[in-house]
Amino acid sequence: MTTVWLVRNDVFDAELEEQSFISIGWDDVPDLSSMSLDTESLVDRLEQTRRDKSVNALRAWAGTLRRFYQEVHEGDVVVAPHSDGTRLRIGHVSGPYFHADGEPTHRHRLPVTWALTDFPRSALPPEAALSLASISTLSRIHQQPELFESLAANPEVARTLMAQEHGDTKDTVQSVWLVNANHGSIDLTKQFVVDGYWNLADGLSGKALQIRPGDRIAVKRQSIRTTDVPFENYGQRVSSMLIKARGTVTAILDDRVLVEWDKDFTPREWFFYTSGVSVW
Repeated sequence: MTTVWLVRNDVFDAELEEQSFISIGWDDVPDLSSMSLDTESLVDRLEQTRRDKSVNALRAWAGTLRRFYQEVHEGDVVVAPHSDGTRLRIGHVSGPYFHADGEPTHRHRLPVTWALTDFPRSALPPEAALSLASISTLSRIHQQPELFESLAANPEVARTLMAQEHGDTKDTVQSVWLVNANHGSIDLTKQFVVDGYWNLADGLSGKALQIRPGDRIAVKRQSIRTTDVPFENYGQRVSSMLIKARGTVTAILDDRVLVEWDKDFTPREWFFYTSGVSVW
């Protein structure tokens, strides 16, 4: 199964595409293929030169190093933003991890074949753009990973998205709304989906008045967790948002919006970039 990774780099920019690689730092840690990658061994190694750092920080960095070596595989898709944050490189990992012994920094590397090197982030649909919110050095993209797979496999997909951004096609990019389903303490998600509508406890007010037919809408639930997350958080609080239903607005009435809810939608969750406001 192909995994899609977001890889941030604060050292290299043009070098990534010129030399076809992605990299991470922590150069005081030697070749990862030559050492134990259990958490405590990596923490001990990192602590030798970072005695002022917290155990939680050291454990997080150890997890990044281990994932880079053990979990990013040949064939996986990588998304590497340019330093300005407005453009993206997208490609496939083309080989195994290697340690660039002769380089001065960022010696932990993976070879990459880039399919796109200057794709505008603004051309992504809003849901896909939100999936790039993580500020971690290495993180999995869980929202619309299939879109990034398509971009890495077929340049025509990129051309179509860029044409839509500039209004060169008849398609119109609609707004995407993330909304709560609670009226007081009562969760009305099931009722909304069965009856084909959504509204606030007071009908439609505030930002909800900006919703238009054709817009996409998703029901969300925001929470804070310290356990049961798909990554190492070492007991730290993590903001999460569960998307429970998704659909398309078909009409606006006085007190509600009518919605054609996606029948085959599977609830999904993302972390860190979340909001508890009723209409987002």
